[in-house]
Amino acid sequence: MIAYNPIGKESSVAVPTRFGANVALVSLNDARFSGIESVTHGETTPFVVSGAGEYEVRGVDIVGVSSETTLLGEKKINTAYLLTIDDVTLCLLGGMASEKNIADIKSKAGNIDVLFVPVGEFLTPSDAQKVSVLLEPSIVIPMSYNKDTLARFLKESESHEKVEKLTIRKKDLAGREGDVIVLEY
Repeated sequence: MIAYNPIGKESSVAVPTRFGANVALVSLNDARFSGIESVTHGETTPFVVSGAGEYEVRGVDIVGVSSETTLLGEKKINTAYLLTIDDVTLCLLGGMASEKNIADIKSKAGNIDVLFVPVGEFLTPSDAQKVSVLLEPSIVIPMSYNKDTLARFLKESESHEKVEKLTIRKKDLAGREGDVIVLEY
């Protein structure tokens, strides 16, 4: 199991039930994104990836690409992650705040199958849409949004669907070009 930006106990956001992850990806050094203790449970302690570089953990290829961002007025280093699992490439942008590092991501990723893009807190809905188009993924999954920013992002998208659960296989990606899928929870 891979955890992405687990919520820390120092965060003002409620921490979900604890579980054990094998790998934890941390894009920003901030309590809201680096709660390793919340994904450490019982005998399971995750291998933590928290920066740029190339990693291979439990059969998953991971590439971290750094960029500058701003969180609550403070400059920080963000890491976007590219993961390849069963020939499917996922791109998690984390707190990316501009399209400045798109070329770096594209050169390291090749084709992106699934893009997780922040909508609102780091990228405006318009910029999130622009980044989604530039990265040319098969599927776009918005995250870190509120009701207003999601509505504005979806308005700029050609089409979208809402699902409660999503299973992705390489063969299911054929013919998809930037399809937006909203995960409801």
